[in-house]
Amino acid sequence: MTRIETSTEEIPFETMTQADTTLEKGKSRVLYAGQAGVRTIQTQVTVVNGVETRKVLSAEVTKQPISQIIGIGAKEETPVSTTPVVEKETPKPAPVVEKSTKRLQK
Repeated sequence: MTRIETSTEEIPFETMTQADTTLEKGKSRVLYAGQAGVRTIQTQVTVVNGVETRKVLSAEVTKQPISQIIGIGAKEETPVSTTPVVEKETPKPAPVVEKSTKRLQK
């Protein structure tokens, strides 16, 4: 007796990482969720004298897996300025000195 069996199996997706400058260093997030693929397999099953033999006739990827992409934080922290702020002195106006000239009469 011979029969054809059709089965499917899951194809796992890959996980990839990439730098994400919108995330702080040390953090991560899923940028794109992965999806498993599907492989369809046709197998010929033959039973002779109670002994079963299997022969794969075809194995076809019917749905490609889609990779998952994880963003890894690459945002540089902006360094806090440690340069002291020096305020410029406003020049003070020179004092006004009034001179009085008195003439001595003779």
